[in-house]
Amino acid sequence: MNNPWGIIKLVFVFAAGFCLSLNTLHAVHAQDGLPDASGVEAAQPPEILTEEMILSEDAYKRVRDTLQPEQKKILEDLENNYLLTLAPEMEVARLSWQLKSCDYKDKAQKEEDASIFSAFKLEKKRETQTLKEKAAAAFKDKTSFIDAAVLTRHIAVIMHFGRHVSLQALRGQMIDTDAKELCDQGRKTLKAYSKQ
Repeated sequence: MNNPWGIIKLVFVFAAGFCLSLNTLHAVHAQDGLPDASGVEAAQPPEILTEEMILSEDAYKRVRDTLQPEQKKILEDLENNYLLTLAPEMEVARLSWQLKSCDYKDKAQKEEDASIFSAFKLEKKRETQTLKEKAAAAFKDKTSFIDAAVLTRHIAVIMHFGRHVSLQALRGQMIDTDAKELCDQGRKTLKAYSKQ
């Protein structure tokens, strides 16, 4: 899947699960208490959210639980609009990983690719900013029913989580791909971009 929008769709699924399961972040799993037969302690998954983020999300959930269904729908639409702003960032991450797999023998080619990549990255940063501004403008007058600070912290957490999940999904898609194929994909993207 070369389409970053596909990754963002995955994020929506994970984000929905994230929102529904925040209270279980510190839950103990039944198997956690079982001894490890290998004698080696099982690796713990890395924490995605900080303690501060978890507390912030608890506060958001308490407020959200008091809202009307139409207000909750507005918040869901807002979250989705913000998560879509991750797509350009994922395009940059994909291209970066692809180019890192290249074994450049020609220094001039490497410098040219780096220059085009820099321009690509800058354009995607602007695109992200534009998408965020559009999302903020679209919902500015629709969210007066919730404290702006609570909502801002919630969006920051959702974006942090979405970015983490998107990068993991992207990494998963690329992990078994041959380095030369990844390089070829990246250089093809650069070539297409440079012709715009």
